[in-house]
Amino acid sequence: SDRSLWAVTQPTFSTEEQDRLAALNDLNDERTLTRPEEAERTRLLAAYDRAVLRRAQAFAILSRRGHRIPSYADLANAE
Repeated sequence: SDRSLWAVTQPTFSTEEQDRLAALNDLNDERTLTRPEEAERTRLLAAYDRAVLRRAQAFAILSRRGHRIPSYADLANAE
């Protein structure tokens, strides 16, 4: 249903996950990550990629169904 698709468009990558991924990326710029850090970074990147793809697919379906899709600026302000 459209209601389910709109629910999928909500961010699922938590603030904590975003912060941790940013911290690991910063560490990676400074030094080589340990194996556990690299594994965590890989896991977080995969989760982020899945979340973005899921949202994009839901927006695409909603758009094809004639719904107005918010602009990037609107989405950024809503989060």
